[in-house]
Amino acid sequence: MNTGKSAFQDFDIPVANDYPSAYFYRISWASNEEKIADVTELDFVSQYASSDPFEDFAETYTYYRLHGPEFRALAATNNRLYEKYNFMRDSVCNGKEFGNLNLDPDINPEERNYDVTVLPIL
Repeated sequence: MNTGKSAFQDFDIPVANDYPSAYFYRISWASNEEKIADVTELDFVSQYASSDPFEDFAETYTYYRLHGPEFRALAATNNRLYEKYNFMRDSVCNGKEFGNLNLDPDINPEERNYDVTVLPIL
């Protein structure tokens, strides 16, 4: 593992390459300010998540924890969201999934809410 500095900083503190969140950030981000060239708004769980890597992590965790069925449905349609879902499941929540695992929510994979913290919990 490369333990050097990543392209990410938490305020003035560099995030190490081998820090677990650095892997998550690199799914969509080149640095704190720059997304990877081919990333689109649909690669994020919300519009707010696309504002920076730290909000991406926070919104993604919230969506994973509170809106599992919707997140699983979106992850089935988008490779980056699939990676983010798996990261939350495997690296953050020790394999635990949330919400009704059999629920097939009616979502539009071409739309994102601004902020997942204001969505009603299923």
